[in-house]
Amino acid sequence: PFATFVPTIKIASNSNIAHKKSRWIDFDASNLEDEKLMKLVIRTASGDYKTKQEGQHDIAFFKKGVTL
Repeated sequence: PFATFVPTIKIASNSNIAHKKSRWIDFDASNLEDEKLMKLVIRTASGDYKTKQEGQHDIAFFKKGVTL
């Protein structure tokens, strides 16, 4: 997970990860429905949906140097 100054939608590729990391993951793509993902992107871009990273601090695993 990485927090930045722009909203970042985190997508899980399977339900197991989406369930285990529910505090980090915004969208479960295990049963991908393009329409649902597009709606989430639009809601996020318009400010109607606050992503799970917004307001959080950086977490960078195996970090070397500055993360921008």
